[in-house]
Amino acid sequence: ELKLMLDCVLGSFMSLFWCLVLLIFVLYVFSLLLVQGLVQTYLDNFPGEVEAVELQNRFGTVSKTMLTLLQSTTNGLDWEETYTLLDKRGTLLSLGFIFYILFFVIAAWNIVT
Repeated sequence: ELKLMLDCVLGSFMSLFWCLVLLIFVLYVFSLLLVQGLVQTYLDNFPGEVEAVELQNRFGTVSKTMLTLLQSTTNGLDWEETYTLLDKRGTLLSLGFIFYILFFVIAAWNIVT
């Protein structure tokens, strides 16, 4: 029976790999969109010093943005804080973030599970 259990576990690694690829791809695409939108809002209207530091900490690079998005969907960070920060920069960014949350929670997690 141990051999059967090990075969099942080892057989599931390929599915796990492709699920992780899907999740990373979704995070990457939405991170690129958010960073691009934030750069555009920086050019149009530079934020205050406190807001700029907070934006830099959460969205300074694509990898930081990916981490912020992952934390927002896995309860590592309350997504309302991130939403409020993005809403100050524009409605389109905050709506994109809400779409990401809904897409990730409904579609991506249902595909994985």
